[in-house]
Amino acid sequence: MQPYHLANRENAWYLVGHDAERDALRTFAVSRIQKVTVGSKKFTKPSDFSPEAYYAKSFGAFVGTGDHRVVVRFTPTAAAQVRERFWHETQEARELADGRLAACRT
Repeated sequence: MQPYHLANRENAWYLVGHDAERDALRTFAVSRIQKVTVGSKKFTKPSDFSPEAYYAKSFGAFVGTGDHRVVVRFTPTAAAQVRERFWHETQEARELADGRLAACRT
């Protein structure tokens, strides 16, 4: 693991970096890391890595590829809890007649 950035997302810590085993940029939950070994091999963080750009279209700590519109319909019981929290800057919510809530992220 070549660490690039330590981020606090929704009150949890995540380590973002290059995973040499998978040859990919990955996000690791710090609370799940069981063992750390400091190596002597040097690396340089890519100059084009930007935490802001990396998390620009994320949902919390979850980062993916592509643009997707996601709609989730919540029961009246779950809808009450969903209404209490702001989830994402692109979220939209629509009250349904039966007390349910339709929430979407674009």
